[in-house]
Amino acid sequence: MVGYTTESGTQDGRITCTAKGWCPVPRCYSELHHGTYSEAMQEVELNGTLWYWCEQGYRTAAGNASEAALCLAHGWALTPSCTNCSSPPVIKNGGVLGPLLASYKNGSWVEYGCQHYHFLDGPSTVYCDHGNWTEPPTCLEPCTLNVTDMDSNNLTLKWRREELIFLHGDLIEFECKQGYGFLQTAIPSPGRTQCDHGRLKYPKCVIQGKAIFFFNCIFN
Repeated sequence: MVGYTTESGTQDGRITCTAKGWCPVPRCYSELHHGTYSEAMQEVELNGTLWYWCEQGYRTAAGNASEAALCLAHGWALTPSCTNCSSPPVIKNGGVLGPLLASYKNGSWVEYGCQHYHFLDGPSTVYCDHGNWTEPPTCLEPCTLNVTDMDSNNLTLKWRREELIFLHGDLIEFECKQGYGFLQTAIPSPGRTQCDHGRLKYPKCVIQGKAIFFFNCIFN
Protein backbone atom coordinates (compact mmCIF):
# COMPACT_ATOMS: atom_id res chain seq x y z
CA MET A 1 0.00 0.00 0.00
CA VAL A 2 1.25 3.49 -0.83
CA GLY A 3 2.65 5.23 2.24
CA TYR A 4 3.65 2.08 4.09
CA THR A 5 6.72 -0.11 4.42
CA THR A 6 7.29 -3.68 5.62
CA GLU A 7 9.54 -4.66 8.53
CA SER A 8 12.35 -5.25 6.05
CA GLY A 9 11.95 -1.69 4.76
CA THR A 10 10.43 -2.54 1.37
CA GLN A 11 7.11 -1.27 0.02
CA ASP A 12 6.08 -4.74 -1.17
CA GLY A 13 5.09 -7.49 1.24
CA ARG A 14 2.23 -9.14 3.09
CA ILE A 15 0.62 -8.50 6.47
CA THR A 16 -2.03 -10.54 8.27
CA CYS A 17 -5.05 -9.34 10.23
CA THR A 18 -5.08 -11.32 13.51
CA ALA A 19 -7.28 -11.17 16.59
CA LYS A 20 -4.74 -8.80 18.10
CA GLY A 21 -4.43 -6.62 14.99
CA TRP A 22 -2.11 -6.51 12.03
CA CYS A 23 0.94 -8.73 12.03
CA PRO A 24 3.45 -7.34 11.38
CA VAL A 25 2.27 -3.81 12.26
CA PRO A 26 2.31 -1.55 9.18
CA ARG A 27 4.51 1.51 9.38
CA CYS A 28 4.35 4.87 7.60
CA TYR A 29 7.47 6.03 5.78
CA SER A 30 8.43 9.14 3.86
CA GLU A 31 11.58 10.68 2.45
CA LEU A 32 11.93 14.36 3.33
CA HIS A 33 13.74 16.89 1.16
CA HIS A 34 14.79 20.31 2.54
CA GLY A 35 13.89 19.27 6.08
CA THR A 36 14.89 17.10 9.05
CA TYR A 37 13.01 14.66 11.29
CA SER A 38 13.04 14.80 15.07
CA GLU A 39 14.34 11.22 15.07
CA ALA A 40 16.82 9.42 12.86
CA MET A 41 14.14 6.91 11.84
CA GLN A 42 11.76 7.96 9.06
CA GLU A 43 9.27 5.20 9.87
CA VAL A 44 6.39 5.44 12.33
CA GLU A 45 4.01 2.74 13.53
CA LEU A 46 0.28 2.98 12.91
CA ASN A 47 -1.32 5.87 14.89
CA GLY A 48 2.13 7.17 15.77
CA THR A 49 3.41 10.71 15.12
CA LEU A 50 6.71 12.09 13.89
CA TRP A 51 7.83 15.71 14.09
CA TYR A 52 9.83 17.31 11.31
CA TRP A 53 11.31 20.75 10.62
CA CYS A 54 11.79 22.50 7.27
CA GLU A 55 14.89 24.36 6.19
CA GLN A 56 14.80 28.16 6.18
CA GLY A 57 12.71 29.44 3.29
CA TYR A 58 10.64 26.24 3.10
CA ARG A 59 7.28 25.43 4.65
CA THR A 60 5.12 22.39 5.34
CA ALA A 61 1.96 21.74 3.31
CA ALA A 62 0.01 23.46 6.11
CA GLY A 63 2.30 26.49 5.90
CA ASN A 64 4.28 25.94 9.10
CA ALA A 65 8.00 25.77 9.80
CA SER A 66 7.47 22.43 11.59
CA GLU A 67 4.72 19.84 11.68
CA ALA A 68 3.70 16.60 13.41
CA ALA A 69 2.95 13.87 10.87
CA LEU A 70 0.32 11.32 11.95
CA CYS A 71 0.36 7.74 10.61
CA LEU A 72 -3.21 6.53 9.91
CA ALA A 73 -4.70 3.39 8.40
CA HIS A 74 -4.57 4.85 4.88
CA GLY A 75 -1.09 6.33 5.28
CA TRP A 76 0.06 9.76 6.49
CA ALA A 77 -2.69 12.17 7.50
CA LEU A 78 -0.55 14.83 5.83
CA THR A 79 2.55 13.58 4.04
CA PRO A 80 5.73 15.24 5.40
CA SER A 81 6.99 17.73 2.84
CA CYS A 82 8.93 21.00 2.67
CA THR A 83 8.23 23.14 -0.38
CA ASN A 84 9.14 26.47 -1.96
CA CYS A 85 8.01 28.20 -5.17
CA SER A 86 9.11 27.60 -8.75
CA SER A 87 9.37 30.46 -11.27
CA PRO A 88 6.53 33.02 -10.98
CA PRO A 89 3.60 32.76 -13.42
CA VAL A 90 3.82 34.28 -16.90
CA ILE A 91 1.33 37.04 -17.75
CA LYS A 92 0.25 38.38 -21.13
CA ASN A 93 1.63 41.79 -22.18
CA GLY A 94 3.80 42.02 -19.08
CA GLY A 95 6.33 40.24 -16.91
CA VAL A 96 8.52 40.17 -13.83
CA LEU A 97 10.80 43.16 -13.29
CA GLY A 98 14.35 42.01 -12.72
CA PRO A 99 16.11 38.66 -13.16
CA LEU A 100 14.18 35.38 -12.83
CA LEU A 101 15.26 32.57 -10.51
CA ALA A 102 14.65 28.84 -10.84
CA SER A 103 13.11 28.67 -7.35
CA TYR A 104 12.06 31.06 -4.59
CA LYS A 105 11.93 30.59 -0.83
CA ASN A 106 8.72 31.00 1.10
CA GLY A 107 7.97 34.68 1.74
CA SER A 108 9.92 35.84 -1.32
CA TRP A 109 8.27 38.34 -3.64
CA VAL A 110 8.56 39.60 -7.20
CA GLU A 111 7.19 42.70 -8.89
CA TYR A 112 5.37 42.79 -12.21
CA GLY A 113 5.19 45.48 -14.86
CA CYS A 114 3.22 45.90 -18.09
CA GLN A 115 4.24 46.77 -21.61
CA HIS A 116 3.98 50.38 -22.75
CA TYR A 117 0.40 51.73 -22.78
CA HIS A 118 -0.96 48.66 -20.98
CA PHE A 119 -2.83 49.15 -17.71
CA LEU A 120 -1.77 47.01 -14.72
CA ASP A 121 -4.88 45.61 -13.03
CA GLY A 122 -4.29 44.02 -9.63
CA PRO A 123 -1.38 44.03 -7.17
CA SER A 124 2.02 44.56 -8.78
CA THR A 125 3.74 42.54 -6.03
CA VAL A 126 3.25 38.75 -5.89
CA TYR A 127 4.39 36.57 -2.97
CA CYS A 128 5.58 32.97 -2.60
CA ASP A 129 3.11 31.47 -0.13
CA HIS A 130 3.88 27.90 0.98
CA GLY A 131 4.85 26.65 -2.46
CA ASN A 132 2.30 28.71 -4.38
CA TRP A 133 2.33 32.23 -5.78
CA THR A 134 -0.39 34.69 -4.89
CA GLU A 135 -2.62 35.87 -7.75
CA PRO A 136 -0.62 37.78 -10.39
CA PRO A 137 -1.93 40.99 -12.01
CA THR A 138 -3.21 41.30 -15.56
CA CYS A 139 -2.17 43.86 -18.18
CA LEU A 140 -5.20 45.38 -19.90
CA GLU A 141 -4.82 46.41 -23.52
CA PRO A 142 -5.05 50.07 -24.62
CA CYS A 143 -7.43 51.52 -27.20
CA THR A 144 -6.04 52.78 -30.49
CA LEU A 145 -8.31 55.16 -32.38
CA ASN A 146 -9.09 54.15 -35.94
CA VAL A 147 -9.15 57.13 -38.31
CA THR A 148 -11.39 55.26 -40.76
CA ASP A 149 -13.96 54.57 -38.02
CA MET A 150 -13.80 58.20 -36.95
CA ASP A 151 -14.41 59.41 -40.52
CA SER A 152 -17.31 57.01 -41.06
CA ASN A 153 -18.95 58.40 -37.91
CA ASN A 154 -18.05 62.02 -38.87
CA LEU A 155 -15.94 62.49 -35.74
CA THR A 156 -12.85 64.42 -34.74
CA LEU A 157 -11.04 64.45 -31.40
CA LYS A 158 -12.17 67.28 -29.16
CA TRP A 159 -8.67 67.78 -27.72
CA ARG A 160 -5.65 67.80 -29.98
CA ARG A 161 -2.99 65.16 -29.25
CA GLU A 162 -0.12 63.55 -31.12
CA GLU A 163 -0.87 59.90 -30.29
CA LEU A 164 -4.19 58.16 -30.81
CA ILE A 165 -3.64 55.64 -28.00
CA PHE A 166 -5.60 55.64 -24.74
CA LEU A 167 -5.17 53.48 -21.62
CA HIS A 168 -7.88 51.23 -20.23
CA GLY A 169 -10.33 53.40 -18.29
CA ASP A 170 -9.41 56.64 -20.09
CA LEU A 171 -12.26 58.90 -21.20
CA ILE A 172 -12.12 59.99 -24.84
CA GLU A 173 -14.01 63.05 -26.03
CA PHE A 174 -15.09 63.52 -29.64
CA GLU A 175 -16.84 66.32 -31.46
CA CYS A 176 -18.70 66.30 -34.72
CA LYS A 177 -17.30 67.58 -37.97
CA GLN A 178 -18.64 70.89 -39.22
CA GLY A 179 -22.22 70.52 -40.44
CA TYR A 180 -22.84 67.41 -38.34
CA GLY A 181 -24.31 66.85 -34.90
CA PHE A 182 -24.79 64.05 -32.41
CA LEU A 183 -27.96 62.02 -32.51
CA GLN A 184 -30.61 63.09 -30.05
CA THR A 185 -29.95 61.20 -26.80
CA ALA A 186 -30.55 61.47 -23.07
CA ILE A 187 -26.82 61.03 -22.40
CA PRO A 188 -25.39 64.30 -20.97
CA SER A 189 -22.14 64.03 -22.96
CA PRO A 190 -22.91 62.12 -26.18
CA GLY A 191 -19.40 62.73 -27.52
CA ARG A 192 -17.68 61.02 -24.59
CA THR A 193 -16.72 57.32 -24.53
CA GLN A 194 -14.42 55.15 -22.41
CA CYS A 195 -11.65 52.70 -23.28
CA ASP A 196 -12.68 49.28 -21.96
CA HIS A 197 -10.21 46.36 -22.25
CA GLY A 198 -8.89 47.60 -25.58
CA ARG A 199 -12.33 48.34 -27.03
CA LEU A 200 -14.35 51.51 -27.41
CA LYS A 201 -17.71 52.49 -28.84
CA TYR A 202 -17.64 55.40 -31.27
CA PRO A 203 -20.39 58.03 -31.03
CA LYS A 204 -22.18 58.84 -34.28
CA CYS A 205 -22.69 62.23 -35.89
CA VAL A 206 -25.37 62.86 -38.51
CA ILE A 207 -25.71 65.70 -40.99
CA GLN A 208 -27.74 68.62 -39.73
CA GLY A 209 -30.79 69.55 -41.87
CA LYS A 210 -31.09 73.08 -43.25
CA ALA A 211 -34.14 75.10 -42.33
CA ILE A 212 -36.26 76.26 -45.29
CA PHE A 213 -38.35 79.39 -44.89
CA PHE A 214 -41.37 80.28 -47.03
CA PHE A 215 -42.53 83.88 -47.44
CA ASN A 216 -45.88 85.09 -48.65
CA CYS A 217 -45.29 87.71 -51.30
CA ILE A 218 -47.91 90.25 -52.35
CA PHE A 219 -47.54 91.77 -55.76
CA ASN A 220 -49.44 94.80 -56.87
